[in-house]
Amino acid sequence: MTDSALGELVFLHRTSMVDEFTDKFIALSCRDSNLSEPQQVQLYIVGLVNPLKTDVALRRPRTLEDAVMLARAYEQRL
Repeated sequence: MTDSALGELVFLHRTSMVDEFTDKFIALSCRDSNLSEPQQVQLYIVGLVNPLKTDVALRRPRTLEDAVMLARAYEQRL
């Protein structure tokens, strides 16, 4: 891993359920107060795996809350 929250966010990828990934993501993103909402959204989407990554990205969520909601909904569909 890296010594920074941003570095850890870049390398964080969903390996299990969306809720577990989201909890880890939020814990790390809270450690870096310089991240804007659009940056958080992009990092969150990048950490998802396909097909969730594509499904969420196509909806172009504006907030992290929207991205999480979409990821959970698409995960339920699968």
